[in-house]
Amino acid sequence: MAAALLLSACGTPGTQSASSKPTLTPVPSSSPRAPVAVTLRVTVGRKPCGILGAAGVIWISNYGDDNVVRLDPISGRSIGQPALTGRQPCGLAAGGGSIWTADYGGNSSTRIDQVTGQVLAKIPVGGAPYDVTFAAGAAWVTNYTDGTVSRIDPAGDGVTTISVGQGPAGIAPSAGSIWVATQGAGPVSESEPAAPLVVRPSQPGGPPRRPARVLPVARRRAGQVPLRPILLTPAAMRGGMTPLALGLGEGGETQAPMGRAIIGGVITSTLLTLVVVPVIYTYLDKLAQRRKAKHAARAAAVPAPPLGLARTRRP
Repeated sequence: MAAALLLSACGTPGTQSASSKPTLTPVPSSSPRAPVAVTLRVTVGRKPCGILGAAGVIWISNYGDDNVVRLDPISGRSIGQPALTGRQPCGLAAGGGSIWTADYGGNSSTRIDQVTGQVLAKIPVGGAPYDVTFAAGAAWVTNYTDGTVSRIDPAGDGVTTISVGQGPAGIAPSAGSIWVATQGAGPVSESEPAAPLVVRPSQPGGPPRRPARVLPVARRRAGQVPLRPILLTPAAMRGGMTPLALGLGEGGETQAPMGRAIIGGVITSTLLTLVVVPVIYTYLDKLAQRRKAKHAARAAAVPAPPLGLARTRRP
């Protein structure tokens, strides 16, 4: 016997209608193979938007009432008092012993204790927080109007802002990365939790291709892969040239300058490869990003999504 939990948006402001007795309504199945489904229809607050199952209860964000309610998954009755969030909460995520919300109208993310249902903190993020997820020990919130993703550290509720392009909406973790659906310059962006950065794939409708990784992860990975040969090859060269540079043996003083020059050149090239070139490339990349930011600032702002879009994304 399958069952579905439907949310009715017929509550009135200031009333705790979620505590009312739930009604069981049989619903005929559209498929002849499936058994008859029984729907538990529970009345909650105004404009329920997000729903999440965590800590053995059902969490529902009420966009119109600015709160999050808890329901017993068996009886459908409310548990405790609603948690008052920022304005217009929608997205929900669980992690780090807390429930995290994306407060679309409050430019904040509310942190709720998973056990007691008490509000722990209201953390300011970017403009129009759209969705939220929890991965790699942090909460990640998409800020639709700012074109950014906010990474919230649960240890001290510190916020790190990452630029991902215009209109970031949905967000989800996968394979060690954070994937963001953007509605502006590109369809999807990827951010790596260890070192936040954006990966921009092909434009909509274009042929699929491997995303090009941008700093700082590209720099870090480019250094990790050839690091061993970069260090071992010059080390072997210096070891072989040391006797020559010391002028050991008969007539060694005539060849010592060449050995010293080789060792100095190897050390210099190693420093250029590992330090100087990445630093110069980093500054050039920052300069290019600043120019892009200036051009983006002149462009028209992406309009905020209607509530219907945020609600239709969730079952």
